[in-house]
Amino acid sequence: MLDGKLEFSGNVSQRFVKEEYTNYAAFNQAVKLNPTIPIMDPNDATKYNFLAGYDTYNPVADLLARENGADQNYSIVDLNVKLHILKNLNTELKLARRGATC
Repeated sequence: MLDGKLEFSGNVSQRFVKEEYTNYAAFNQAVKLNPTIPIMDPNDATKYNFLAGYDTYNPVADLLARENGADQNYSIVDLNVKLHILKNLNTELKLARRGATC
C-alpha cells in the first residue's frame, strides 16, 4: 500500500570536547598590582598571600584554585519522514534535537 510512498531518513552526531578557559581578569590583576607584593604568605610559605581590598586578589592563587575548563558532550539528532501523496505533491515531517551536557 505504501510501497515507494514513504521515505525515512535521519542523522545522529555526537562530539566530546575538553574545553579550557582563560581567566583574562587574572592577567589584568597581575598588571595592576604592585610587583613587590609576595605571591606566597610571608608567615606560611605553603599558603598563598591573601590580598584584601576592593577588586584586589592574588592572581596566581586565583588561576590555580579556579576550575578552568569543562568536558562537554554535544549531540544532534534529526529525523525526517516524507510521504509522497501524489506524483508532484508530498508532505514532510522533521524532528530535531540538539543538546549539550557537562
